[in-house]
Amino acid sequence: MPWNVLLLTAMALAAVQHRTEAAVLGESRKLIFPELRTVSNYARLDTALAQDLTSFTLCVQMRSDVPYSLINYYQMGIVSYAVPSNHNELLLFIEKGFNLYMYDYILMANPASPWDGEWHTVCTTWRSSDGAWQFYVDGALTASASGFLVGGRVRTGGMWILGQDQDNVGGGFAAHQAFSGEMSQVNLWDRVLSADEIGADCNHHGNVIDWDTTNIEIFGQVTTAEYRCRLPCTADIVLVLDVSSSISRDQFVLARDFMMSFVECAALRDQDIWIGVMQYTCEASTYIALGQYALGSVQLGPAIHYIMYQGGETRTGEAIRKMRSTSGWRDELEIPRAAVILTDGQTTDDYANEAEAARNAGVALYSVSVGFPALINNAALATITNDNGRVFAVNQPCDAADKIVADLCG
Repeated sequence: MPWNVLLLTAMALAAVQHRTEAAVLGESRKLIFPELRTVSNYARLDTALAQDLTSFTLCVQMRSDVPYSLINYYQMGIVSYAVPSNHNELLLFIEKGFNLYMYDYILMANPASPWDGEWHTVCTTWRSSDGAWQFYVDGALTASASGFLVGGRVRTGGMWILGQDQDNVGGGFAAHQAFSGEMSQVNLWDRVLSADEIGADCNHHGNVIDWDTTNIEIFGQVTTAEYRCRLPCTADIVLVLDVSSSISRDQFVLARDFMMSFVECAALRDQDIWIGVMQYTCEASTYIALGQYALGSVQLGPAIHYIMYQGGETRTGEAIRKMRSTSGWRDELEIPRAAVILTDGQTTDDYANEAEAARNAGVALYSVSVGFPALINNAALATITNDNGRVFAVNQPCDAADKIVADLCG
């Protein structure tokens, strides 16, 4: 048996031995498909259908940042099931959005953008009796209808391939249809799951394909890594940067570098966090709107880098007031909010009452000391947060990211 089969078999056995823990924590494994798309990169599931399927639910978690220009013209196979009489017996693939082939009939059902580099949970359901089908992305129903292949079935005797589109059983791959990205949690049931069951996307164990116990053989440059499935925490964080004369140009650069490192560290937590950036002197203005860039976007860091030093009077209270009222927070009340004030604590207005108003409005406040140590008003920074444990030095971006994400997401 090849070494990679032995490796994944051992991992599967470990998953069985720790089944309860894995179900609770969502711990499993993921496949990593390289950026260079070739016909040699794929994975094969060591499983077979025991009987024809007259209904099913297929779910997969994946992420890919292949440029839209490529997706616009090519496909990427995610899950392919081929039988001798039909190489598209069941095929989940990306072409502008998530789509499904059955019997060479296509459902171009969902225009979601799967190439954004974020993890997405995709589920599709179908039943033979009335041809009803559904597409879910990240727990939300995105498309549904009926009358598709009424009386049909997914037949036994086929092969399951991940990361390619089979044009014959076990082969016939094309490089322009190869998957690039990461994939995990491929599960298949012989029934249509309810919306609530689909929404619980970290407790999935299919009764036809169970990702945690199915042996997987990998080929080419596909690798494996540990993966922790979890429902992403949703939160909004606004970074509020003092660019006034109270801060020297050199200290301003350190504060800007803090923000760039902060977003990099926060992105490692794989959460649904929006980052906004404001800058202020005597007036405050939005520099990066919440949601303008996804956390982890390659564009976010460079955008922060281009913030310019301005000079002028310092009005931290006005900045906090404007942050609270005009930041573009997401409307859902349950989404936690936080703001990080980067300043030396020297200000000419009433920052204390504005900070209290922000906290009372549900915005958790944190501060970062910027400037020469002898000139920093540490008491003011503590007053802003009302908690000394929420005050950070300018050389602690990852400590701040860890603390804030933990506070917001638990």
